[in-house]
Amino acid sequence: MADASEGAAPASAPEESPLGNLGAMFKWRYNHIWKLYGQKKYEEAEAEAMKMLMEPRLGDFHRAGMHLLLAGSPHDYVDNAKQAVRLYGKILEEYGSNMSPKEQSGIQNLINRSNQALEKALRDQSDIERNVREYLASGKTIDDLHDEQMKELQEREMEVARVEMSKEEVALGSQVPPSSQSVPDDAGAARSSGVGGPPSAARKLPMETDEELPTYD
Repeated sequence: MADASEGAAPASAPEESPLGNLGAMFKWRYNHIWKLYGQKKYEEAEAEAMKMLMEPRLGDFHRAGMHLLLAGSPHDYVDNAKQAVRLYGKILEEYGSNMSPKEQSGIQNLINRSNQALEKALRDQSDIERNVREYLASGKTIDDLHDEQMKELQEREMEVARVEMSKEEVALGSQVPPSSQSVPDDAGAARSSGVGGPPSAARKLPMETDEELPTYD
């Protein structure tokens, strides 16, 4: 979830520049992680983002970007969205007077996108809490809910694996009959594996179709 109109986020993050080679390494990792996200490699991007957040010398700009990315993950998305809003706001407050109008606009757009992510995260959290209450009110237990969630997760992983195998067979030009080579899209697979518990864990950042990811040169 970078400036939707200008594309890239501010070209300079003032808190990173004094770090020299370390800052350059953070910049490369930051852009690489967002590129993974743009390639829909969500789990890999999220795992790398969590690792990057463990860096003690990571500056506020890169830290905010990783929290923004994780606001679209299935875990701790509310806290991550709140941290993104806080850090981008801090950057604008502390460095805004030294920024160009374009840089200020870029940070403000990131604040707006973080707020959108937070609103979505709070809605999702509310939906999950309501569904859990309804589930328990039906007479089932938390253990039943966990069992169903594990079953759904296993079925989803098996479906994704089957889809990937089918894609590989098609790419290799295998002699599988055409009627069995149809490959369902990921959205269809997710819709077909729903259960009566909380919403699916699959989440994405709220983005317009013409928005670019917040990488920068």
